[in-house]
Amino acid sequence: MKTFSVGKPARRHRRSDKNRVIFQMLCNDISLSKISKITGTSYRGLYGKSDLFHEQVQGFVAQGEDFSQVDFHEVGSLFATDSQTLILNWPTKQKRTPVAVQHLCTAHNRSGFIVEAALQFDPSLSMEDAEARALKAGEADISNAFRQFVRVWTKTEFESYLRKLRKQKRVKTTDLYQLPHQGALVRYDILQYAHALRVQEMLAHVDAPLLLAMDDDKGLQQAFQAVFVQEIRSRRADIAVVSFDKGMTHDMRLKQFKNGRALL
Repeated sequence: MKTFSVGKPARRHRRSDKNRVIFQMLCNDISLSKISKITGTSYRGLYGKSDLFHEQVQGFVAQGEDFSQVDFHEVGSLFATDSQTLILNWPTKQKRTPVAVQHLCTAHNRSGFIVEAALQFDPSLSMEDAEARALKAGEADISNAFRQFVRVWTKTEFESYLRKLRKQKRVKTTDLYQLPHQGALVRYDILQYAHALRVQEMLAHVDAPLLLAMDDDKGLQQAFQAVFVQEIRSRRADIAVVSFDKGMTHDMRLKQFKNGRALL
């Protein structure tokens, strides 16, 4: 007869002396296999420590994230939005298939407070459900802007999109362009607009002038311009587009920075 216990993730941690080094490795993108080999910790132990870190970080962050108490006239009201491509090793019965998922995040410049974060994934809907809804609605010949069931990719539409990319020679491999095997992948343009709406909702109480900074992503710019149109017209918000030349050396960046400061 088996028994089960309920409690905090740290209840079975016998070796807390390894927590610090494991946490640092996780924050520096070191794989679980390497962490296990270096620290001599089993995978079961690593997953347990991950649960502990997640709980502790949430508790720590929640103490300082009382957004309503922030004086933005004093600390500034610059918010930066960026997107990262997360490569997820999606497990299947045959093999682990990497899936590319976009992650959008908006943070306050001075404090690092995360205003809103959104993942291009909906776990509540399956690909089969999305396909069935789209077919039932008969929206195949309707523009995406007027379709009711366009929020997520269906398998048929995504495969058609891949064929178009390959024909245009914009992708070299399809390994990183696959749908998740559970849940549904949200269309990126819709994710951008939804993220901008959530940011607007979170910043509605801010009485200081807003400065919204983002990289040179046309879709993201259009989303924020459309959502914050009233704030921009009334001079309550400005959008700053930051472009990067990743081929520049450090000395070239410093020179560009000095030239920019001189212009200001």
